[in-house]
Amino acid sequence: PYTHMPTSAMDELINVVNELHDAFTDLKMDVKLDLPQIAVIGSQSSGKSSVLKSVVGRDFLPRGSGIVTKCPLVLQLVQQPKGSTEWGEFLHNPGKKYTDFEKIRDEIERRTDEMTQGMRGHVTKNPINLKIYSPNVLTLTLVDLPGLVMNAVADQPQDIEAQIEQMVTEYVRPANTIMLAVSPANADIATSSALRLAKKLDPEGERTLGVLTKLDLMDRGTDAMDMLEGKYIPLRLGFIGVVNRSQADINTKKTTLAARAAEKEFFSSHPVYSKIADKQGTEYLSKQLNKLLLAHIQNSIPELKEHVDRLSKSMVKTQESLGMLDECQMDHGAHLLNLIKSFSDNIRQCIEGEAIEGARELVGGARIDYIFHECFTPYVTSIKAGKDLTDEYIRLTIRNRSGMQSTLFPSDQVFITLSKQQIRRLEEPCVKCVSFIFDELLKIIEMCSVKADRFPELKKRFIEIARDLLTKYRGPAISHVRTTINAEAGYINIKHPSMQEASFRILNPHLVQNPNQPEGAAAAGGAAHPQAPNQTSQSRITRMSDVHKN
Repeated sequence: PYTHMPTSAMDELINVVNELHDAFTDLKMDVKLDLPQIAVIGSQSSGKSSVLKSVVGRDFLPRGSGIVTKCPLVLQLVQQPKGSTEWGEFLHNPGKKYTDFEKIRDEIERRTDEMTQGMRGHVTKNPINLKIYSPNVLTLTLVDLPGLVMNAVADQPQDIEAQIEQMVTEYVRPANTIMLAVSPANADIATSSALRLAKKLDPEGERTLGVLTKLDLMDRGTDAMDMLEGKYIPLRLGFIGVVNRSQADINTKKTTLAARAAEKEFFSSHPVYSKIADKQGTEYLSKQLNKLLLAHIQNSIPELKEHVDRLSKSMVKTQESLGMLDECQMDHGAHLLNLIKSFSDNIRQCIEGEAIEGARELVGGARIDYIFHECFTPYVTSIKAGKDLTDEYIRLTIRNRSGMQSTLFPSDQVFITLSKQQIRRLEEPCVKCVSFIFDELLKIIEMCSVKADRFPELKKRFIEIARDLLTKYRGPAISHVRTTINAEAGYINIKHPSMQEASFRILNPHLVQNPNQPEGAAAAGGAAHPQAPNQTSQSRITRMSDVHKN
């Protein structure tokens, strides 16, 4: 085990960052905060998980063939005083301590199956958060990501390669993430998937730490000294070599602590690596990761604080808009009444134009006014009363109203019959206008319910009740419109001053002077060409229609 170090102020920084990780994992809002972290990347079977087991000193990760790590594992290591009990705790199961690390492995497998819905070969970007308290670790936070693959096999999705690379990229792209790129030393380093991705996202190698595994499995007579010294691929943080447990060691249940001792012996006794043995191995790797994370957090604090302050101010504004700041000062009943009153006031203000800010289109009362005066009124005014009143139709109506008795002059009933038909043409646009206003009021209700966004069910009830009320009164409104139209059509006031004036002009055209004619010409022309009955009716109906429109 490591020599116990008292928890310093710098270690407390890591704990604070860990708490932020937990808080933002549980947060159900779309808030992005790139926290300092170390992400472990590597190809499948590169020894990535074995490195984490060695760092922890416990065998707690799932084993098997194919894709074993199917989701990100946020591993938070917390150093405890010497002699303390080792235990783990999951964020999704708070309060439950796991002292048996076999059960931690089982819970990781169970939770993974739950998040992937038991679909074999599938992955998910939703993380599992695990805290391990132990005197044998340094305070550290690592994110174990699924291993990069080259091809889909067995029951894996055909795009599994792209899925995993996209997920890993999302985690390691932020500048606040240190990449721990794990590569096997017994393979061509030029084909390392981890180093290829790190080079793509960190071209200067400023936040990439390379780890070489399987040094003990290299061909006899070969070594990775040039790689460890950074001669092939220069990384600012360098390379560290480790020796993990072999499959034979796992079969014989060799402990990770015993494996760490064997690792030290390997480096100290190796003819090539012995001169750099003090800077190799899992223990040195853990110390370096701890120092790197602390330094990285220190460098990130100003920017992190500024980002958190911006988020805090944004949340305060959101709370103010939702009325949440006043909530603690009143009981639930009063708060509910306040929300209802606010909803009602918002509707009134929206219709009256008092609460519209920053709108880039007509909304609320302005939109209703637009429907009345720029859509409905011009359309009704444009309706021509005499459009369908052909001479033939008027003659037909005159004969129908006369019945079996022939008449020399048309009666007023002909005029009334034709007038009613024209008045009823106003009914359809009036009913449509009611429907348009109804739809606009529904939009106003949706817009004014924003202060209840924090309470989805309450907002839903607000909208339902308001919609039900509008629906309830839409029917009577349409009935009232029809009643008004029927009332206008039910009695035609032929003695209206406007109608009498029109009749006088029609029946006495010789008395009406045309501005373009000389005096006396109107009388002569009118006497010579009296208007036909159908023309008289059509003119009177047109005048009558204008009266009713007004």
